[in-house]
Amino acid sequence: MTLGRGREARRDAAYAALTGGDLAVRLGAVYALVELADEWLGEVSLPVGVRRGHVQGVIDRLCAYLRSPLSTAADNGPVGESAGAQGRIQQAIVEEIHRRVQHPVASAEGASLAGTWSGFAFNFSGAVFVCTVNFTGSRWEHEVDFSDCIFMRDALFSCSTFAGTANFAHSTYRALADFSESLYQDAAYFGGCTYEQETRFHEAQYCKDTDFAASTYRGVTDLTDTVFGGATSFSGSVFNQDALMGGCIWGGVANFSGCRWGGEVFAQDCVFRADADLSGCTYTGKAAFTGSVFGKEVNLSRCCWGGGADFSRCTWRGAVTMRDCTSTGNTSFEGNKYSHPVAISRCVYNGRVNLTRCTYESTVQITGCTFAGSVDSGECTYLQGTDIAGCTFRAGAYFLGCRYGADTVFTGCFFADTVVMMYSAYRGAFTATGCTFAGDADLSSSAYYGPASLRGCVFLADAWLGGGSWGGRTVFSGSVFEGAADFSGAAYLADAIFTDAVFVNCAPSLHGCIFSPHSVLEFTRTPEQGHPIVLEDGLPVGSRLLTPGQLARLAKLRQKVTQRREQLADKPAGSAAHRRAARRLEQAYEAFARWAHGLTAD
Repeated sequence: MTLGRGREARRDAAYAALTGGDLAVRLGAVYALVELADEWLGEVSLPVGVRRGHVQGVIDRLCAYLRSPLSTAADNGPVGESAGAQGRIQQAIVEEIHRRVQHPVASAEGASLAGTWSGFAFNFSGAVFVCTVNFTGSRWEHEVDFSDCIFMRDALFSCSTFAGTANFAHSTYRALADFSESLYQDAAYFGGCTYEQETRFHEAQYCKDTDFAASTYRGVTDLTDTVFGGATSFSGSVFNQDALMGGCIWGGVANFSGCRWGGEVFAQDCVFRADADLSGCTYTGKAAFTGSVFGKEVNLSRCCWGGGADFSRCTWRGAVTMRDCTSTGNTSFEGNKYSHPVAISRCVYNGRVNLTRCTYESTVQITGCTFAGSVDSGECTYLQGTDIAGCTFRAGAYFLGCRYGADTVFTGCFFADTVVMMYSAYRGAFTATGCTFAGDADLSSSAYYGPASLRGCVFLADAWLGGGSWGGRTVFSGSVFEGAADFSGAAYLADAIFTDAVFVNCAPSLHGCIFSPHSVLEFTRTPEQGHPIVLEDGLPVGSRLLTPGQLARLAKLRQKVTQRREQLADKPAGSAAHRRAARRLEQAYEAFARWAHGLTAD
């Protein structure tokens, strides 16, 4: 008991000395308190709770000193490498705590091991650190609070482990802030912070929810190869310089809504396992998300890409929404794969747009968009419905070599320049109604398996629609062709309706076309409107009907396609049997297309 009272007396004397006296006295008080805490930890005669209570009291008093207001300006002036007497004392406290929240020997795996003080709580909130704060390689097993702090010099927390809650919210970092390669086993809070210089979060791991919202990063920010296990929010944050985010894994909801990116964004090869909200963002420089995987729903609405955006080779496993976006530079979605619906509406793309070699396993809707630069959507696969409505294409639009597995609709679109839709396959219905083609339009050499409608379209330049096969009812009624209209070499295997199609400047060419004798064929026009289709024996000049043998072959091919469709519908989606049936259906379609093309090849 005498020994305990002696330590308490020493403690009280050290407390008194810490708040008064000169620099040497206060430094002596710091070291005396640290020595006392170590003695209490080693006093096995005392109950564990009593020992820990004494040590926690010392830690609380040291932290309270760090939180106390700074002394006079003279006291805070530069002295050597520190910032005055108070800075010297701060440095001593930080160093002594640092020695005791880390193990003198690192683990073989490089993880931070517990120090003698690691199991205690630390409250540094509101402290103004005029010294370098170095807690590299530390382990904090209980909550630690660095909220509302100001770090005048480097703040170093790399290679540390935070087992309890880590609170760094609303703090200001005037120099380097390094949190790299650290492990956060509980919630972490970094919201509302200001980082004046470089910030490092790379190769860290956050096991639970993390909040970085409403922060300002004025230097380069490095988040590369970081793992976020829970929900993460950077919403409303400002990044004045480059943001490095490549290789990150976002296990929970990732919220970047309303962020402003002043430099370039490098987010290549990221994995978003839950919903991702990237809406309302403004990018001054280029944004690169190449090779990233989005596991669930993604919201890209109301974004402004000032330097262009690169989403090439991405995988989207949830619904994708893009509304009211603007892109000033070039935009690329090349080689993307979409498993769920894609909805793009009211977006403005002022640069080139690259959509080549994409696969859409669900529906696609592109409505009310403006494409000021060229659009290349060649070699794409659309397995479900495609709806492109009310869009304006001011430069070339290229849909070359695409495959459409279901209904395809172009409604009310305006094409100011060349349009190319050659060598494509339409498995469902094809509809292009009310569209205006101001430049040359090439829809030749494609295979239309279902019904096709080009009602009420206006072709102001030349139009090529020949060399392909039209397997279902095909309607051109009410369309206007002001330039040359070339339908030559096309095979119409069902009804062909040209009623009231207007050919303004010259008669259309249907030379070498083939029609089915058992189908409805209509070539009439409204009197006094343009040039008529020149007929001979009821058929356009230079065309012919399918022969009985060709009709028989057509019937067999259609039967084969129907059978394959039914077989596919009977198989469980995603199964090996379903994949085999899909391949067989593909082979049936290809056989049909080869035969139809061969009809007019000579």
